[in-house]
Amino acid sequence: GVAYIDVPSAEEGFSSEVRAWLGRISERVGEGGTLDKTMDYVWEQTAGFLPRDRMGLAFIDEDGERIVARWTASDYDDIKLKKGYCAGLTGSSLAPILESGKARVIADLEGYLRHKPESASTRLLVLEGVRSNLTLPLKVGERPVGFLFLSARRKNALNESHARMLLALRGRLSQAIERDWLIMRMAESKQVYISMLDFIAHEMKNPLAAILARAETYLGGFRGPVDPQTGETLKGIARTAGYMTNMVRDYLDLTRLEGGDLRYEPKEGVLFGPDVLQFALDQTEIWAAQRGSRFRVEGPWKRVRLRGDMGLLRTLFLNLAENAVKYGGDAIEVLVRAAVKDGRLTVSV
Repeated sequence: GVAYIDVPSAEEGFSSEVRAWLGRISERVGEGGTLDKTMDYVWEQTAGFLPRDRMGLAFIDEDGERIVARWTASDYDDIKLKKGYCAGLTGSSLAPILESGKARVIADLEGYLRHKPESASTRLLVLEGVRSNLTLPLKVGERPVGFLFLSARRKNALNESHARMLLALRGRLSQAIERDWLIMRMAESKQVYISMLDFIAHEMKNPLAAILARAETYLGGFRGPVDPQTGETLKGIARTAGYMTNMVRDYLDLTRLEGGDLRYEPKEGVLFGPDVLQFALDQTEIWAAQRGSRFRVEGPWKRVRLRGDMGLLRTLFLNLAENAVKYGGDAIEVLVRAAVKDGRLTVSV
């Protein structure tokens, strides 16, 4: 009940109707758009051309150990094997298909399950009522990226001619598949990067806060008098710890932003002077002094009330102040100008 078919790539022998159908799909893929929308269109277009009750697309994950269901469509509602379903690839019956590049047709899925009772995905398909299945490996260039599946709810519904048509579909879909596969890889890499940043920033935050608190405790004289030389050393420690704390905060803000968790929550009556700008200058002033630089502010900045998100405004102006000190060189004056016109505040650094 299982056949492995070395499908030729030539489209000779297709009827004019099938070639026109493939041409429509090529045009749709060429228009761009998401893979989901493209596959939904393909699903609609396959009605009457392929004996299908179900179609699916799965990609190999980054480590090459699993496949993940990327898209699925069916003519029935009781879906067991849904988008996001994961299964091991190494040692599975799909691995040799990927290696050989051949299509696999299972004419009797119930009989196949009796022979391979350990196959969880086959069991789910049988529970859906699927009785025959066609699997075609997908490649981007020479890289194996996943599988295209075609399923029917009756036995012996699929054969070599359907495999040839599915291969032609695969060729038409290669552009959309490659684009989506690369986007998925980039998204996975980005998520790893953001998770790493978040972990490092959180792990650094508490030790840095402890260093800063101890330095300020000694500088405040709470543990006894501090001689001038020790005081300068402690100030240096406090400056460095404060600078690194700001870096950690920036990384945490970045992870919140990338994760979609950075919310804009404006409030009325935010005092721009003490609530925003003075906060940013106080946090940066010690570092500026260390470089022989200073801040000068012009304009009616102390009296201005805003409608805004104080936390995000602080982050913004702290970033501007830090960048001015960091990239302005040593012994500079950082000029902050504030102006109000027509009910709007303009600030330059």
